[in-house]
Amino acid sequence: MTKLKQTERKTATVKDRSGKADSRALRSASDIVTILDRNGVTEEVSLSGTAQSLGPLDHWTGKPITDFLTVESIPKFERRIKTLRKKDDDAVEVLEINHFAKNNTEFPIRYTLHKGDEGRVIMVGRDLRSTAEVQQQLVKAQLALEREYEKHRDFETRYRVLRDNLGQALLVIDANGGRVLDANAAAAKLLDQGLSALTGATISSVFQRPGRSPAIDLLIRCANDPLTDTIELSGTQSQHSVLIHPIMFRSGGETMILCRLDPVTRIVPATEDLLNSLNALYEQTPDAIVFTDARGVIVHANDGFLALCDIVRVSDLDGATLADYLLRGIIDQRVLLETAASAGRVGMFATRLKSAVGTEVSVEIGAAFLGDGSDPAFGFVIRDRSRAEATADMPENTDAMQNAMGLVGTAPLKELVAATADVVEKMCIETAVELTDNNRVAAAELLGLSRQSFYVRLRKYGMLKKDEGGD
Repeated sequence: MTKLKQTERKTATVKDRSGKADSRALRSASDIVTILDRNGVTEEVSLSGTAQSLGPLDHWTGKPITDFLTVESIPKFERRIKTLRKKDDDAVEVLEINHFAKNNTEFPIRYTLHKGDEGRVIMVGRDLRSTAEVQQQLVKAQLALEREYEKHRDFETRYRVLRDNLGQALLVIDANGGRVLDANAAAAKLLDQGLSALTGATISSVFQRPGRSPAIDLLIRCANDPLTDTIELSGTQSQHSVLIHPIMFRSGGETMILCRLDPVTRIVPATEDLLNSLNALYEQTPDAIVFTDARGVIVHANDGFLALCDIVRVSDLDGATLADYLLRGIIDQRVLLETAASAGRVGMFATRLKSAVGTEVSVEIGAAFLGDGSDPAFGFVIRDRSRAEATADMPENTDAMQNAMGLVGTAPLKELVAATADVVEKMCIETAVELTDNNRVAAAELLGLSRQSFYVRLRKYGMLKKDEGGD
């Protein structure tokens, strides 16, 4: 670093060489003083202040100052020098240029240019590195702010699209102030209010207060109660009750409540006479009527089912499934449930029922899928076929029997039995496919075949399309 005495000596030299211009330069505080001759060659460099951190710049001496300027600074420097030399008075020019050091780093200097004697130019400069660093930090901060703003806009856009396209009615409520911070169109429609009027409204103006407790207190209490997840309130405009599912969360230091709204659906009977008639039919019909859940567990059964299965008490059905009373058990139950769930209903499904005492009876079962809500159910009507089979007149000779009898004497018995078995097998496969509404997996289970064996037989009898295959 340049010593203080050296700086004073150089300052005195500057003053001796440049007269009045040097006096003005020395009176102003400076970080760097550079003296150029009439050809722009550096005669002397003096550092002080913060510029001393640049290290010695003695290598500038005897070389053109343009050798130490960045490319974009050279034209600017030359124009200012020309302008300064053309003026007759003691003019002063201000110039901001960038130098580069030995390690190719750049540093900006703000100079005031003064005329000296014998065509010299005195350049008195201030180190602008700290200013440049602050400017760079400001630029970086501005870029970071713009990136965060874009992220915020992107997040807000996604949030609004999600909020507005959900079929679910939503409210966001300030837990402290009790005001609606945000709402979607579904909530405004459910509460029979305009979306703009709903946003910013108080909870007391949106929901009627049940009893003495404010609605906001009820929502907070419900959100904090692990045993209660819903609360029913009535809208002030719609006069309809809604089920509210409140969830508390914190955002930006504020406590908020996200409320999901569901309309309260009241079961309105069509007519009282119709309900009475359906109840009487359920109790008095000789056909068995059974209701199960999605797993086949029996929920309700009438007296007809109890009589058909030789069950004494309804309590004996607790935890029982329909498969417990089907001869083929879970296979028949799965066929009925899957076909009814996919097609909505099953026509007459022929099978056999086993009673509580082990007897068997032939039945026809009709099934219906009773909704795809949170608790789907199935309904079954079971009709006894044993009497019909006992009284039915069986034909003495069917076409298949006539064909088989006509082959007697033309082939060995073993070949006749094999040919007849193929006919029976094909008929059984066609019947299983028809009963399961072309559900190949269910038909294979119904026949007790693997899927591969079932597809082999379908292909054997030409019951597969060309573009179909099996595994």
